[in-house]
Amino acid sequence: MAANWLRIGTTQGRGRTSPNRQSCPKSPKDLWVWQWDDQARAQLQQRSLPRVVDRSVFHSSTQASWIDEELDGLNLGHVKLNRRFRAMLEARWLHPSWSFYSSFSGRREGVAAYTLLQNPRADLNFESLLKPHQDSTRRRMAAESVVLLAQDTTSLGPNTLLKTEGLGPIGNARNSGRGLLLHTLQAFRLAGISLGCAWAEVWARDVVSDTAHAARNSEMRPINRRRAAPSWWLP
Repeated sequence: MAANWLRIGTTQGRGRTSPNRQSCPKSPKDLWVWQWDDQARAQLQQRSLPRVVDRSVFHSSTQASWIDEELDGLNLGHVKLNRRFRAMLEARWLHPSWSFYSSFSGRREGVAAYTLLQNPRADLNFESLLKPHQDSTRRRMAAESVVLLAQDTTSLGPNTLLKTEGLGPIGNARNSGRGLLLHTLQAFRLAGISLGCAWAEVWARDVVSDTAHAARNSEMRPINRRRAAPSWWLP
């Protein structure tokens, strides 16, 4: 192994199809990572960051609902929009396996939810909707001595919405479609307990070649796109 690779641990020997933690059909393997910049830690720690009050994932909430605590600091530009988004999150929490529209109590609530998503206000966007959860994730991260940050890209392909604008190509030549790409950075405790989404970005591909797609994907990854990483993200 080259000297610039770092060994960070060993797998449990479980495969994706392992029925439980006791079933380990595969042999354990060492986990190695390669640093894009060996001075990244020093560079990130030079930033002047606002302090946060840590809040353990195990703490007892003083709020009437976990949603009120998770959405602390939500600002969509109007108090009615804040209330609507909170109601939407609560409805989806009660019925996470239902379709988006059927999650709500009736046609009026469903129409109101779609109206919020189509609102043209500049301060109502993906970043402002996710920000309170990211802030709460940061508080949970601050309560940990070690945090694992896992990243991945997934495609969102509403192929049945043929008239939807703003989508780009997804998939490959054999299984192509239209949709969006979502790259997320998820925070975890060492025990595997999720702390939340630390960072995310969603975008539509341009209609370009597969080679350009690959280059575009690598540019969007926070590990290789320093300007896209959250300002508070520390190793």
